[in-house]
Amino acid sequence: MGGIRLTGMASGLDTDSIVQGLTSAYQVKIDKVSKKKKRIELQKDAWATINSNIVSFYKGSLSKIKTKGNYSAKKASVSGSNTNLASVKASSTAANGTYKMKVKSVASSAFISGANIKSSKFDATYNASNTTKFDDMNIESLSGKSLTFTGTESVVKKNDAGNKLYNLTKDGVAQEIELYNEDGTIKGTTTEATKAEIDAYLAKQKKDNPTFNAKDFKREEVREDVAKNYTYRFDATSSVSDLNTYLKDNGFNNLSANMKNGVLTFSNTADYSKNEDGTIKKANASYSITGDALTTLGFESDSIDVNVTATKGDDDKYTYNTSVSTSGNALTYNVEDVSLKGKDKLFQFLGDGITGTAQTDAENGKKYIEFQLTVGDGEAQSVKIYEDTSADEFAEAVAKASDGKITAKYDQTNGRFFFNSSETGSENNFTLTAVGAEANQALDKLGLVEDSAIYTDSSVKGKVQSATDAVIELNGAEITSSTNTVNVSGLGLTVTVENSDPDTELTVNVSNDTSEVYNMVKDFLKEYNNLIADLAGKYYAEGNKYEPLTDEEEDAMTETQINKWNEKVTSALFRRDDRLNSIMNNMRTALAQSVSVKGADGSTSKFSLASLGITTGAWTEYGVLHLQGDKDDGEYASKEDKLTKMIEEDPDKVMQILSNVGQNLYDKVGKMMRSSSLNSSQTIYYDKQMKSQIEDYDDDVKKLQDKLTAMQDKYYDQFSKMEIAMSKINATASQLGFQSTTGSQY
Repeated sequence: MGGIRLTGMASGLDTDSIVQGLTSAYQVKIDKVSKKKKRIELQKDAWATINSNIVSFYKGSLSKIKTKGNYSAKKASVSGSNTNLASVKASSTAANGTYKMKVKSVASSAFISGANIKSSKFDATYNASNTTKFDDMNIESLSGKSLTFTGTESVVKKNDAGNKLYNLTKDGVAQEIELYNEDGTIKGTTTEATKAEIDAYLAKQKKDNPTFNAKDFKREEVREDVAKNYTYRFDATSSVSDLNTYLKDNGFNNLSANMKNGVLTFSNTADYSKNEDGTIKKANASYSITGDALTTLGFESDSIDVNVTATKGDDDKYTYNTSVSTSGNALTYNVEDVSLKGKDKLFQFLGDGITGTAQTDAENGKKYIEFQLTVGDGEAQSVKIYEDTSADEFAEAVAKASDGKITAKYDQTNGRFFFNSSETGSENNFTLTAVGAEANQALDKLGLVEDSAIYTDSSVKGKVQSATDAVIELNGAEITSSTNTVNVSGLGLTVTVENSDPDTELTVNVSNDTSEVYNMVKDFLKEYNNLIADLAGKYYAEGNKYEPLTDEEEDAMTETQINKWNEKVTSALFRRDDRLNSIMNNMRTALAQSVSVKGADGSTSKFSLASLGITTGAWTEYGVLHLQGDKDDGEYASKEDKLTKMIEEDPDKVMQILSNVGQNLYDKVGKMMRSSSLNSSQTIYYDKQMKSQIEDYDDDVKKLQDKLTAMQDKYYDQFSKMEIAMSKINATASQLGFQSTTGSQY
């Protein structure tokens, strides 16, 4: 609606109410079309649910009942003195008959369940680390001894304000530069200045001298040597970590100690510069260490230098060394009652007695012991425990070497290794054998052998088992399988082995499975009845005059009232619906038709569902089917069970009747769901048509709304002009001394 609308300010009229009254006929038309649209939208949603149910029935139990192969179900029963040995299933191709069977062995996987290594005590030797106390190491006591650290460190020179100082150099020579006051006057000269002072000097030179080239100059840090001196005295708590803390606290910024695999190293991490020939020009730090503790720690003398050195090689290239380390054996310590964690190094756990004579890898220089892992008929794969291999990493290496055929874990909670073949059967057997005496001892100490010299207690020792095949004897023939599911495909039998007892004979009987076919028919009837009852309930619903609510009508009602109203609307959406009636009639007609069945003698006869004891009930059930003799179906439970009898006596006839009737219904439903101009594929209702109707209603509502708006605008415009005219009349009357026309008494 356009423009500013004036109400009855001059006339005193309720303009809005008048306009609404004059245009109410159009609003009634809009509401009527909107309700039609809403009704068809509700129907479309309800149809979608019905369609989903029909498609489910069509693809499910209906498809199953029409398929002839589903009527060949067989069953196998096992009898004998111990039926827990195995179970048997028969496929539809199994021949009826009796078989004699023995279960000779069960398929199993190979495994090594390691001994409980946390339960036994060892005098294990560990290499020292940064946190190991010196007093715990296998060396003479260091308590009371000391190390004195001296040296110099080259540091950047700073002024009193803490700013770095630089030289401005040209051709390697420090230049004297001018320093300026704030007003630009010269306050002095110097060769050492801050960055800001050098930048100010360069800027002044560029300004005063056009030929000045700043690229001829370089800014270099001014460094000065600072002397360092500190004496560290060892006590009961001393460790490498403790020593490093004190070095940093006493200003030794580039000196540190590190204990790796028991080898103590002092390192100088300072920067250095080189001469053109590769020799050291200047190191930014140099240190010396003296003291009676050096030889105890394994150094050859009581005085060492920790400086940067340049060593020329055969290729005339220099290598640079910034550290000095111990000589001799690594520093170690002993621990009893070891509890091995997943990330602990196995070499430390195994101790020097095993690892001391280990081989050395030519490629990486690490010590190792080796094993050979063989899975089935495959080639042996090498598995190594290096000096830095953890328990978890060893388990991972075993799994990797098996190409995923073995699961391998270390359980640190229980202190055991667990290696297990992923699949059963002798072809998946595996062995882990030692290469050399050291590796053989390691297997024992890691608990990976059954006849352990260490783990003699049966409650903690390990267990090794080889993989086996499942073996059954069926009518005298021996059949082997790598799994406990033994497929005898030629006979249509599947044997699931549970236990073995080679001396016990079982009897396997294969026969027609009447219950399988019977239950398939029951499931079909149940789904069909649910579907037809739902459709009939909608079609024969009680009629009413309830129409969908408009938004304005819903605003005037409570939520409870709206819900009750909508229930009334939806309850009668499909009353006497032609499409729904057509669907029900087609389905009922298809199931009621007789079908031709060919007998064993080649003759043809007509049969219907009634021949199998499947009948309709009272007319009030609208076509629901009942199965005579069905114990779950009230009054029909006591009637003769024709279906079971015919399945047992003539299963082929049952198959022909039901599959042919099912095919008739399948074809009928499929035809109704074919794509057309009115409906999409696999859709039993006219979804395309309904979509088009909804779009038409949308167009109608829009057109009516546009007309309503235009008419309201016209009336408001007319009333606006009237109001303006009356305002002018009232103003004139007031000037002449007459009463306003608004509320006039004349």
